[in-house]
Amino acid sequence: MRKIHWIILFSTLSFLILIGSLYLYNLYNVPVLSKEEILKLSEEAKEQRENITRQTVFEPFEFKKPNKNKNVYFGDLHVHSSLSFDSYIFGNRYGLDDTYKFAKGEPMLNMFGEQMQISRPLDFAAVTDHAETFGLQESCADPEITEESKITCTRLESPSYRFFFDLRETSVARPPVSIMSAAIGDKEKEERFIKSTWDKIIKVADNHNEPGKFTTFVAYEYSPTLPDGGYNHRNVIFKNNTVPEKAFSLFDAHTAIDLWKKLLESCNYPCEFMTIPHNGNRSWGYAFANHTIDNEQYTLEDWKLRNNNEPLVEIFQDKGNSECSTFLEALTKNVILSNSIQNVKMMMIHYAFKKLLWCVMV
Repeated sequence: MRKIHWIILFSTLSFLILIGSLYLYNLYNVPVLSKEEILKLSEEAKEQRENITRQTVFEPFEFKKPNKNKNVYFGDLHVHSSLSFDSYIFGNRYGLDDTYKFAKGEPMLNMFGEQMQISRPLDFAAVTDHAETFGLQESCADPEITEESKITCTRLESPSYRFFFDLRETSVARPPVSIMSAAIGDKEKEERFIKSTWDKIIKVADNHNEPGKFTTFVAYEYSPTLPDGGYNHRNVIFKNNTVPEKAFSLFDAHTAIDLWKKLLESCNYPCEFMTIPHNGNRSWGYAFANHTIDNEQYTLEDWKLRNNNEPLVEIFQDKGNSECSTFLEALTKNVILSNSIQNVKMMMIHYAFKKLLWCVMV
């Protein structure tokens, strides 16, 4: 090969790499949804003719009479409101009240002006917002807000994928680091903000509990993050409104074993709880491993803790499914399933040069 050919080849590759890098950089730093995109999608929503297809008929609540063979009840134990930073970043502006109203069958408009409504009211629900960002909204509304908190709150209102991953990566560190804690710079004030969010969650759950019609559970999500976009989250569900004074986050309990121990110490009768781990997708093998995410081996007592406090496991959620096909090398510890364009786009940006293994729902 002549020298001129090598020069042309090298120049072409350099140009393609430069263009690709600029493209990824642009995707990574632009807002998740700009005002222009929201306006465009809103206009497209107005032009949709949904009535040309068969529409689901809403079924109102119907009381189930006692049945000696048991009744079947339907609900959702993994729901986020605008209190969860990731939910907020991707456009959710519905608070706790709205979230419960939606679960009870009330129609709502999404950010594009489309009406949303489930086909029938749920029998039960738990709003499981991420405990790691409890207090964030109170921090942003603080009259004595610090300059660092102002930066975080400004980025929250016009978020980019970079902001999402910046927040996420801090919690990957061992021990994990709280951006909010560093920004507030006052531990006492931070704990007060966190307690305010937790008290609000308890109160709203109580307000929407309707015995015999709609059951609410006080709950939250404990959210350890793993390298390379992994998760090892658990939803903490309480049986009644007698709950601990504090919702233990990743920053309070670094492993699931720590979480169970802290809950047992603080959840005194009639308080009862259980934890439900996320579906196993993107858990990198830790979901049912015999060691913690810090690679500390489970003891017999640790297994007893899990056996007593974690009777269920989540199989499916919107962005992940634990029932996977293996014909595409979809190994248990690193399968990926994403059911939304935004999730696919986000993964491509962050892991553009890594191999993606797709889990196919069966």
